[in-house]
Amino acid sequence: MLLSDFNDDWYVVRERPTPDNGGKPAGPFRLPRDEMIGETRSPKVPAAHNNGYYPGGTYRYTKTFDALSSWKGRQVIVQFESIYHRSKVFLNGALIGGRPSGYITVHVDLAPYLKYDQENIMEVVADNFAQPNSRWYTGSGIYRPVHLLIGGSISIKPFGLQIHTKSLNGSNALIGMTIKTKSLSAEPVDAIVEVEFHLVQGDVAGPLASSTTFRARLGSEAKIDQNFEIDNVAPWSCNSPSLYQVTVRLKTLQGELLDTAVDRIGIRTVELTPERGLCINGERVLLRGACVHHDNGILGAVTLPEAEDRRVQILQEAGFNAIRSAHNSVSIATLNACDKYGMLMMDEHTDVWFVSKGAYDYHLEFEEWWERDLEAMVDKDYNHPSVIMYSIGNEIMDSATPWGIKHAKIMADACKALDPYRYTTMGINGILNMMFPADKKKPINDISILDNVSDKIPGAMMIKFLNLVVGALTGLMAHLSTFNAVDRKTKDVFETLDVAGYNYLVERYEMDMKRYPKRMIVGSETGAMAGVTTWPLVEKSPQLLGDFVWTGWDYLGEASIAGARYDRLPSMGHPFPAHTAGEPFVDITGYIQPQCEHSKTAWHLRKGRPYLAVRPLPLPDRPLAANIWRPTDAVRSWSWDHCEGKRSEVVVYSDSHKVSLVLNGKVIGTQPAGQAHQHICRFKTRYAPGVLEAIAYDDQGRETGRDRMQSADTSSLAVRLSPEKLELKADGDDLLYIRVALVDTAGEVRPMQKANISVSVSGPATLLGFGNADPFNPRGYHEGTRYLSG
Repeated sequence: MLLSDFNDDWYVVRERPTPDNGGKPAGPFRLPRDEMIGETRSPKVPAAHNNGYYPGGTYRYTKTFDALSSWKGRQVIVQFESIYHRSKVFLNGALIGGRPSGYITVHVDLAPYLKYDQENIMEVVADNFAQPNSRWYTGSGIYRPVHLLIGGSISIKPFGLQIHTKSLNGSNALIGMTIKTKSLSAEPVDAIVEVEFHLVQGDVAGPLASSTTFRARLGSEAKIDQNFEIDNVAPWSCNSPSLYQVTVRLKTLQGELLDTAVDRIGIRTVELTPERGLCINGERVLLRGACVHHDNGILGAVTLPEAEDRRVQILQEAGFNAIRSAHNSVSIATLNACDKYGMLMMDEHTDVWFVSKGAYDYHLEFEEWWERDLEAMVDKDYNHPSVIMYSIGNEIMDSATPWGIKHAKIMADACKALDPYRYTTMGINGILNMMFPADKKKPINDISILDNVSDKIPGAMMIKFLNLVVGALTGLMAHLSTFNAVDRKTKDVFETLDVAGYNYLVERYEMDMKRYPKRMIVGSETGAMAGVTTWPLVEKSPQLLGDFVWTGWDYLGEASIAGARYDRLPSMGHPFPAHTAGEPFVDITGYIQPQCEHSKTAWHLRKGRPYLAVRPLPLPDRPLAANIWRPTDAVRSWSWDHCEGKRSEVVVYSDSHKVSLVLNGKVIGTQPAGQAHQHICRFKTRYAPGVLEAIAYDDQGRETGRDRMQSADTSSLAVRLSPEKLELKADGDDLLYIRVALVDTAGEVRPMQKANISVSVSGPATLLGFGNADPFNPRGYHEGTRYLSG
């Protein structure tokens, strides 16, 4: 079945806690859309800092459309990629589908309820009123795209075309294909199946690479399995992400077209062995991973292809080659971008099983829905070469119990049955498992509590204390993670998985590789410095695949969990108006921060080239509070108002033998650099406007590279707008990101300058969001005025 756009002409009204616009629907508008990002934030909302102080609610969408008489006798399905959450879909007043999970595709059969050649009314209720139901910002409503699928009386099911590489020998590949079909008739039908492979060139399908035709017998529910070979293959890899467009046509024996399915694939193999590690097409790959939440910063949770494409490109520029979706099934747009750019993906199913982390989270529906939701995730991911692992959960406390271990095996086996060509993992926090009682009985959850949700909902979360301790008491947590009790409470669940996912357990890497020489380990979630400190061990240890830092891209919610803190006690999140987590790798606007450059240096991606950053003036005398997620507050600036002569601390990241710091032509000092010093030098000096340079040298005294910063001239500042591209597609979905900066006449940016900036848009375009990366932003992102800072 082919997808057609079903995103236009929708209306929405907020039903709880109070209707907006006097109960009148807003619209018409085009989906996808996040209702939460435009709501008024408040320190009194039940989920508090977890979702960035947004309230949430219940939203009813409506769309009126005509059903053509030509649709009679055909299969008509609407595909909602995701709705947050606890959705119900109605057609002409009849409840016809829905799903509790806010991250899984919803397919609804429309045909039995359609009124042909007349008006039909579709309604979708997204119920995000019961809070807290998540530990991060979720967004609300139909935040991912909607499509209509129309097939013949015999059709290929949604996600019913599944293709995998069985073997790859040189330029020859053996391809396995499964086609799942559905017929409206119980009578079997003989059909011709035509398959074509075209090598994708740019964004279009290029020349024919291979084709095959065969006969199949199709019943009411049929599954066709077929193998075939392709010669002169262009394999997919991180460095060369070649893609093929596959077109499958079902025809009658007389040649009448029954249905068509089209998808894109990559031909590649993935293997895991303790002797060679993770190999793609026989070549070892080390994971430089980023955990990434699903929101798009100032856009909220809305999923648009351009935003996801841009994010993957920026993450790749920042040095990452892998993403872990945290902690939910990732969007199709993100998978497409990862396929396109060669970014690997660990797709994660859920943050919760039977034991809750919030009063109204997915634990209420998990037992009834996990199997269908897991299958839907695998079906969505199956053809994407970027996906190499499925994670069945994150920091699941249940895994410390006998019944939880049993369920882990059931879920891992279910993954392998659905897709035997990828590997299973799970992010396990050993400290959490050690704390959780092994004799705790499996909870019996009562979904009826959702029928009695009061306006005042408890905001406590079971896991927040651990996050506080992990984030702030890093030395203590490192010590606790080496306890034998951690091994006792994790070893059995790790045996159910292909890859043991270690959350904040880097101190266990070496001891566990010796204790379990066949265990494959990945740092499924690690602190900001792990990519620096553990990389030499990753390079020499095939058992250790790499790590996924928390987080590669800053996100809404868990307000300022990683924000820079001075002279205050640690806490789990900042009070209102804290907004974003404040992570130090890539901020919510897409700006690559100094911590990325530190990791890139350790990953050998800045060979010989130093990188300069400066602790904000006048803060060098104030110690940065310990935080596993933010080891530095250094920024890329040498422009500071009224700071002449004040003490400053300059940070240089370098893999060279030594580094000299030069200010206005005068050598401030020289320090050793490289791996033995964690690729970092710290210089103390007095601030003076001008030119600051770092010059790196090898062990023979030869210069390997230099970096410089120059102070901006504050007497001549002007606003500079820098569009990230020059052409837009008039498709209703394209985006234009425009960077706004204050610069002097020479083009030097004044990054720390505060200024009120107002913007407006005229013509056939809409301002979707405007903001900066300040984690303490008191406003939302829908106003046209903003401080230019952060």
